[in-house]
Amino acid sequence: KARLAAWEQLGERQAKAQGVCLQSEKERARACEELLAGWHAAVWGPDAQELSQDPKTLSTLRALHGRSSSSLQQAWKDTVQLAAECLGEDGSEELSRAAERYKAMLKEIKSNLDRMKVLEAAAPAPRGPSSAPNARSTETVEAASAQSGTTSEAVPSPAAVPQPAAAAAQPEAVPEAAAQEEDEAE
Repeated sequence: KARLAAWEQLGERQAKAQGVCLQSEKERARACEELLAGWHAAVWGPDAQELSQDPKTLSTLRALHGRSSSSLQQAWKDTVQLAAECLGEDGSEELSRAAERYKAMLKEIKSNLDRMKVLEAAAPAPRGPSSAPNARSTETVEAASAQSGTTSEAVPSPAAVPQPAAAAAQPEAVPEAAAQEEDEAE
């Protein structure tokens, strides 16, 4: 009888843990969506041409995209694994859709990076040391980050994030490699 009670309690805990994982996943996806929406506005919006006048801000934005690409790639892997573990249970379809959305987000990151290359190519040649960065484009990126609750200081460098031994041995993924891996996974 005690064994049966323990099994029932374990089943209840498993259901609670699964619910917490699903809720956590929803929150992570929402935060990523908000961040990408802000960056999309900065890179593709009406003030995007001003970014080409500010190479420092453009470089910072490119670095943040690279870091996010690595995070999104890991989120995709996590959701695929979690969906497989929950196969047939409540939430498995939702997790599968979330994994697909992470793949789409990786494509958005690549699209933003491609757009930044175009903006850089359209940038006028530097005028010398007296050229000051364009404060308005810096404000645009800061506003996009603030909208999502993220700043460049809030995003840790990949080296600062503890990783399992197997992950630490792998080279850091670049956005182009992440997009290629995601295409291969399809």
